[in-house]
Amino acid sequence: MAKATRTVDDIKLDATLVEEDIRIPKNALGVVLFAHASGRSRHSQTANFIAGILRSANVATVHFDLLNESEEENLELKADIPLLSSRLISATRMIQKHPDLKGLPIGYFSTDTGAAAAICAAAELGPKVIKAIVSQAGHPEIAGSALDLVKSPVLLLVAEEDEKIIASNESAYTRLTAAKNLEKIFQSKDLFEKDQILDKVATLAAQWFEKYLIKWKDYRDKPKKHVFQK
Repeated sequence: MAKATRTVDDIKLDATLVEEDIRIPKNALGVVLFAHASGRSRHSQTANFIAGILRSANVATVHFDLLNESEEENLELKADIPLLSSRLISATRMIQKHPDLKGLPIGYFSTDTGAAAAICAAAELGPKVIKAIVSQAGHPEIAGSALDLVKSPVLLLVAEEDEKIIASNESAYTRLTAAKNLEKIFQSKDLFEKDQILDKVATLAAQWFEKYLIKWKDYRDKPKKHVFQK
């Protein structure tokens, strides 16, 4: 049975951040911000599937469009990491002040250029604020010097056959000095296997957040088994 959640739709950061989806389960243990460079990513099957799994484990989820509808077709803005990271930092600070979310450990789930924005934002905010980062098919390599500075644990998820993405993620991985992991996931055109791939991505991401975001001390009164156990 899905856990009851409240949807919050009245948080606006500024005129550029006009779309968000904030869902808070009862007794939330943490919050994950999904860093999207466009609304199309925000509505992706992968992001929503992972968000549902997190909420089932009492983790609040926040989807923000870092670019609005008029901006998202601009490739230069999509690759403007200082702009994206500054907006993600603003979103994070707003979440820190929200009466139902303040004090909760925060993590980032990111895709595409949002991965670099997440790393830059985490490098600036520090590991006391950002507890964990997951990048799925992202471009963390364009985070530049932030790769050397970020201290939050980073999980990089890439498709096994996507050589270009693998190369860029491996380059980023060598520069990361915090806890890190790089997972290559086999992909298939078979629809049934695509469901299995989605489940694999969700499981790996959820387990990373379990390890570095929630931690045992945050649910010590619960039965001693993995929150995200299948």
